[in-house]
Amino acid sequence: MTTYHPIDFDALEKGDTIHPETIEEAYSCERGTPEYQLALLRLRERIELELKGRGLQVTVSSVKESLKVLTDSEALIYNDRAFRQGRRRLVRTHARTCGIAAEMLSSQEQRSLENSTLNQGRLLQAMRSENRKLAAERRARELPPSTQSE
Repeated sequence: MTTYHPIDFDALEKGDTIHPETIEEAYSCERGTPEYQLALLRLRERIELELKGRGLQVTVSSVKESLKVLTDSEALIYNDRAFRQGRRRLVRTHARTCGIAAEMLSSQEQRSLENSTLNQGRLLQAMRSENRKLAAERRARELPPSTQSE
């Protein structure tokens, strides 16, 4: 084990689980407390950074009260879901931004709102446009060769 942290980062591999007892000991906190939840977040970030520094890109997930260094198969599913959730979050955030009453803002804030709304809208439109292209390519690959246009 390393001398500066009770978790042996060198021994961690994809598929490993860090159990609640280890987290409680490492961070001197009890399960079910806000301090424990904060410790989970800190340790998750620390593991990802430590292993990245060792040349190993990993995804760490909170599973019940444990942390798990996901296998590549698990990370594929987890990261895809997280990415889709992030896209939905972007759309909701943009909708909230569009709902801001510009007349209640100073002129500088109005310009900032206009820039934010415009930039967010353009990024979302680019994502939608690219998604449509990808869907069309996917459909084209699924068609039998005789039905594809030349």
